[in-house]
Amino acid sequence: MLNEGDIKAAVIDKLFASDALADAVLINEMVVANWSRRADLVVANGKLHAFEIKSDLDTLRRLDGQVETYLQRFDKVTVVCTAKFAYLIKDCIDSRVEIWCAAPTDQGVKLTVFRRGQSSLVSNKRILCGFLHKAELITLLKREGRNVSAETPRTHLECELDALSVRQIRDFVLQSLKERYKSTFEQFCASRQSQTCPEDLARLSKFKNQFREGDRSGEEIFTANPENAAQLDLLALAAKFGPLPSDMPTYVRRRA
Repeated sequence: MLNEGDIKAAVIDKLFASDALADAVLINEMVVANWSRRADLVVANGKLHAFEIKSDLDTLRRLDGQVETYLQRFDKVTVVCTAKFAYLIKDCIDSRVEIWCAAPTDQGVKLTVFRRGQSSLVSNKRILCGFLHKAELITLLKREGRNVSAETPRTHLECELDALSVRQIRDFVLQSLKERYKSTFEQFCASRQSQTCPEDLARLSKFKNQFREGDRSGEEIFTANPENAAQLDLLALAAKFGPLPSDMPTYVRRRA
């Protein structure tokens, strides 16, 4: 049975093998649409490519809404699932969405393209600016000669974008995302071996990297000793609460 971490690690390896990450950054669990959705993986290079992963532990109850949001905000969307869901997903989601199928093998996880998808560059200026922090919006507008400042409300900044072309905004969004996640991705690449392990995924998280650097005792949380901990029933938790995060701990500490 494959979990999200197994599949996500395999997707990352496939991206490295295809040179899709050359001059790019890889973003883990990127929040979009005012924090209402979280894409499992995003590649930012010449375009924005979102990956949604559905493992054997997942359900499909949120998939329609996720795909609808991602198609509005990303140039390409790929759903990666197991054979359990492949045909159901193929029949129920937009034909623009690419589908990869993950299967366990003796050598690890094998990914195959189950259905080809289509790319469509995002051209909605408001949606594009949703990827930018306020400070980045101000930088872009000042660079283009607009009279704005830190005191300018974000709603007014977004209106000022109407004077810019879609190409100007897209290029700046891609540049900003690369700069924002460059350090995190470089740290991940430096620690990654020839193949990605699920344990490596924490290094793609800006928050967890900051936590690790600020408090070395945090390492104990990520390497709990099973002899002094209780094992979690991930299947039961997934059935009750829905999809689990890729870095969900397998054990919790017992009370002393």
